[in-house]
Amino acid sequence: MDISMYHFAFSMKTTMNDQALLERVDSLSQPQNFYDGVLRSSEELPNNLLIFVRKSLNQLSHLSHKPSLHERWVLVVALSGAGTLQLDQHSISIPVGHAVLIPPLRLHGYKNAEPNLRWLFVTFDWPEHAPADHSCTSIQPLCEEAKELLLCFIKTMQYSKVSGTIAAAQLLEVIRLLWSTSSQPVRHRDTLFERIYALCSAQPGISVSDVARQLGISESHLRARFRKEFGISLGRYLRQSRLRRAALWIREEGLSVQLAAERAGYPDAATFSRAFSKNLGYTPSSV
Repeated sequence: MDISMYHFAFSMKTTMNDQALLERVDSLSQPQNFYDGVLRSSEELPNNLLIFVRKSLNQLSHLSHKPSLHERWVLVVALSGAGTLQLDQHSISIPVGHAVLIPPLRLHGYKNAEPNLRWLFVTFDWPEHAPADHSCTSIQPLCEEAKELLLCFIKTMQYSKVSGTIAAAQLLEVIRLLWSTSSQPVRHRDTLFERIYALCSAQPGISVSDVARQLGISESHLRARFRKEFGISLGRYLRQSRLRRAALWIREEGLSVQLAAERAGYPDAATFSRAFSKNLGYTPSSV
């Protein structure tokens, strides 16, 4: 294309964008109340966003030669080519046009992917949203609105002067749209849960009675409130939390099963291994 044709094409594109903008402006209605506007969400935004695509099973295997285990969230979107997500002891089929959100500290890998693979991956930190329930994450179909939001998010991430705040807000909207009405894998920020999560991180072997004492809440009231608000018993959450952290120590720090058992507060490696297999569905040696 010569320079004159380039300017013509650019001016045509600008004119079309201007016209679309004018039409959108003309469609606006007058506010009924000039002090009652759209409020932004006070929810904590995702942070440290990474986005990439995998186009073959070999690339998926390279991404995760062994199943991954880390403290970041992972959004996987199957744009083309179905496959299988291995999540802890579960095998989950991911059809084309569907998305899955993987919480932190979940052992995950991929298999049985079709040749024409196009899977979008977004990984991010979201510490205020560690889920209370470690049940299997739900698969959600991509509606047209989610596709539009996802496209805007990708464009923002590819922009040379990318705004992390805008990108994070767009990603949050994708997540909220897809998982707002299902068995929610995301928990909104909650003061009680934040405090319990912090105690679990600092004291992996902490008991329910110790949590209640440090929070200044009666044990019976704390148990009842936690189950009511998060749909899982506090004892189960504490147990799974320390076992998943122990799995991370074995995988990332190279701790032996014996040392991981000691750090997690178990009396011996055998007891630890039994609890590990029963609760997580795989053995410590397989991490």
